[in-house]
Amino acid sequence: MEKVMIERAVFYEDLIKTVYRCERGHRHGADADIYRKMYFVEKRDKGYNLGVIVGIISAHLSHALGKAILINKENIDFVSKIEGCIRYLNEPTVEKLDKCVLEAWEAFNEIGFKIG
Repeated sequence: MEKVMIERAVFYEDLIKTVYRCERGHRHGADADIYRKMYFVEKRDKGYNLGVIVGIISAHLSHALGKAILINKENIDFVSKIEGCIRYLNEPTVEKLDKCVLEAWEAFNEIGFKIG
């Protein structure tokens, strides 16, 4: 399970970095540690703190994926897949964030992680 958590955290960071063409750091949420923290908090606190971190990650993903759609609006298949990912963010949970990241990762992978 630990390997899966680490992998998803890295996927999350890479998605954000790809869209914003930035390096790792807290800019735009491009930091796998934010995602790893969600799993840590989930194990210890199912309440307010988990809601906060899930909300932060959801906001970063929503903004980045929305930008990816704008940049790639001519790629209908990609846009459709990313819109599906964004639907998970309407009422985010840890499980929905994982689904969003995994499906977005697949969509980005299909286009070679090249945006625009």
